Amino acid sequence: MSLVTLFALLWSHGLEGVLPRPVELDRMSVAQAWASNRRLVVTTFTISCPTDTHGDVTVIGAGWDEVERSAYVPKDGLLDKGQEVTVVGVLRVTVHPPAWVNGQFVPVWTEIWIDRAIVLPRRADACDPEAARNVSRHYGVIG
Repeated sequence: MSLVTLFALLWSHGLEGVLPRPVELDRMSVAQAWASNRRLVVTTFTISCPTDTHGDVTVIGAGWDEVERSAYVPKDGLLDKGQEVTVVGVLRVTVHPPAWVNGQFVPVWTEIWIDRAIVLPRRADACDPEAARNVSRHYGVIG
């Protein structure tokens, strides 16, 4: 059972205030993203492009189809395009205004991203509900 499936199952049993909300970052619409904006979420996706590291943050892409989709994780030189990852973090939606970048006009674009994301381990014991509660505590969802 995947972690996202586990969280969905636990959500259906009334634990939505304790556990991250399962989402499909690589498939969700902008409207779905706005409904989950600023909420703790969990998602699994395949990294769709080379990673990009800035300072202490690595950006991992989940797709681009008129909407940029990504997760911002602590600096990690081991993640790369083609890997499947499960991350937990705070979902954000940003509508960027049009701008000139390096002499090129960039129109309005929307970014759906997971802020302060952590990559969950791929081990079987990561499916332990107590581990999920610890992640929720880390993000201040429960005391």
